[in-house]
Amino acid sequence: MIDSIRLLALGVCSAALAWGLWNWLGQRMFGVLGSAVIVYLVLENRRLRNSLRAREATPTSGGGSEP
Repeated sequence: MIDSIRLLALGVCSAALAWGLWNWLGQRMFGVLGSAVIVYLVLENRRLRNSLRAREATPTSGGGSEP
């Protein structure tokens, strides 16, 4: 029961946010959302690169050519 209420509340909040964005930003909403997505993707790319560098820097055990 409580999950249904939370889901309904989330739906109402999402609808209110969507209406507010469309109402206040109008046609500029697409530019704002597009910019936000690009910023998010740049930050995520940076995080993944740092994670990959950290993973490459750590020595791995096993699977080597030593007997």
